[in-house]
Amino acid sequence: MRSTMQDRLDAAESVWFKRQLEFIDRQMYETVFPDNLARLYIPTQSGVPDWANVYTWHMFEKFGKAKIIGNHGDDLPRADATGSEASKIIKDLGVAYGWTLREVKRSNATGVPLDAMKAMSARFAIDTEMDNILANGLATHNLEGLLSLTGANTYTPITKAGGGTTWAVATPDEISQDLFGIVAKAQGDLKMAGGPVFRKFTILIPIEQYALIAQKRMGDGSNITVLNFCLQNSPWIEAIEPWHHCDTAGSGGVDRMVAYPRNPLVVAGIVPQEYVAMTPQQRNLEFVVNTIASTGGVVCRYPIAVLYGDGI
Repeated sequence: MRSTMQDRLDAAESVWFKRQLEFIDRQMYETVFPDNLARLYIPTQSGVPDWANVYTWHMFEKFGKAKIIGNHGDDLPRADATGSEASKIIKDLGVAYGWTLREVKRSNATGVPLDAMKAMSARFAIDTEMDNILANGLATHNLEGLLSLTGANTYTPITKAGGGTTWAVATPDEISQDLFGIVAKAQGDLKMAGGPVFRKFTILIPIEQYALIAQKRMGDGSNITVLNFCLQNSPWIEAIEPWHHCDTAGSGGVDRMVAYPRNPLVVAGIVPQEYVAMTPQQRNLEFVVNTIASTGGVVCRYPIAVLYGDGI
């Protein structure tokens, strides 16, 4: 005996379902999801095709120094360059959502839109995992994040008069000394390595520390906060931003700050495939929508330009 509910959509229902999906898809792209800031803080590497399995780049090191020569000089110093190749594997992210056949038919019959929260939950799941990988990496798949780069340099926060290195017991001058100090060390490390020299650095710090410097005044009757004082008085600090991923990101689970040039020549996020929802597939009495994206984590061409400061 045939069920009273058909196991497929009729023509009118199919058209209505398609229009609903178009609306939901548009709504997902218009929605701003909170706290996923990795794509803002980390430039995206351009030119990586969505079909790529591996991202490979070449690094070149230049040698040679010019000198004053005579008119008939035949002993000119030689300049040369050596190259090296590095690769990052690219991994797919995926999650699915769906509606039952009865839900689709009921929505069409009553004029009530399909529940878009299912689709938005899928988008949020993809974006959140992408954010986490770009921030912290994924060691099981050999993916690095901005806070887990191999070869990054370190800055040791100064010992505070109140004891230890944390900002909770620090004076305004001690905090600003750490913020000035990490970018000064970056400049010094780059100079010692022979360049390139990057002039502007972004500093990302944990939420609690950001709230502290955004409200704590410099003292002696000053109305300027530690945050504004550092931004106004350092020629090398481009921005100081809060990032919840910095909480406990340091060695041993301590809080970490990171200073780096926000420049794709230094750090870049590999996101060949942006979020996309596939064509719905009917599986038994449900329409399932698979969603995918892909990432290779973060590549760092000049790890010497990235500094971690742990224990703030």
